[in-house]
Amino acid sequence: MNDPLSVALTVAAALVAAGIAWVQWPRPPELDGERWFKVTLATLLRGRVESEGGDADRWEQTVVRLVPSAFVDDPHELGPAYDPRTYLGPGLGWDAVARHATTDVLTADLARVLPARWILVEGRPDRAVARTVLPSLRALLPDTVVVPFGDGAPDPLDEIATAAAPDSADRLVLAGEEAGVARIMRLMHANAALRDKVVGVVSIGGVIGGRDDEEGPYGRAACADWLAASFVQHELETDVVRLTPWLAVQWRDPDVQPPGLRGLPLAAQRFPTPDAEGATAQTMEVVDLGALPTDPALDPALVARALVAVTTLWVASRR
Repeated sequence: MNDPLSVALTVAAALVAAGIAWVQWPRPPELDGERWFKVTLATLLRGRVESEGGDADRWEQTVVRLVPSAFVDDPHELGPAYDPRTYLGPGLGWDAVARHATTDVLTADLARVLPARWILVEGRPDRAVARTVLPSLRALLPDTVVVPFGDGAPDPLDEIATAAAPDSADRLVLAGEEAGVARIMRLMHANAALRDKVVGVVSIGGVIGGRDDEEGPYGRAACADWLAASFVQHELETDVVRLTPWLAVQWRDPDVQPPGLRGLPLAAQRFPTPDAEGATAQTMEVVDLGALPTDPALDPALVARALVAVTTLWVASRR
């Protein structure tokens, strides 16, 4: 069996098997997270405007004001990869998304497609984000766990998250604001067993790259060091080979320069691309959902509905 012919045949068979596996391996579609999120939000705004008796001109003006990049094109032109019907089923397309602005037409189906419990981690009260979305997420999602920031110690969050998903088949989505996101990131790094149960991480104006206006664990220097050492594929990979999306939406105050929030620019609210060196497989997927204005006219309830929809559909698109 060690003669050259046998070795050559063995190698050829292995190459053929590898080629077949590569062809059969499911490759998720290329998707633009910001486009999907903002088209969804624009469609929800259409439903809100229509319910109030507004016309297309009013809707377009609303979208231009509240949805940067002004996604007012027909969402059907994006194709089936973005169409909610592809993942939710017939009759649950973009028009259903519009109706979802004022009804719960999609709530049960979104939960059916992604049967996961959401854990909402608050930021620091004295550093509250401009437009908190967590109360709206709590109102929208059944069986949600809300974790106050408290003293910021990671152990209570670890215990709460572990208790929220006691069985191996349980699934979680972790969402946070301000420094609550930093707590989530560190929990994901520290708890490999829990990491396997998390199907999505959502940051809403989160402290990721660190704040410019403070020192300590949430300052720019400390966060940069942590990201370089820990926010890498090898340190955050899961035993189950699947893509876990890390989605981030940013807040932008028009009166603040550089763009973003005071002390927290847009770049510091985004997840960086994780280094893949040493990883056995890609299990992290960074998804930038883009920035939203701190305009009081932007209803957090619609932002929450858009976040739940896009998180659910993104996870479904990777199966």
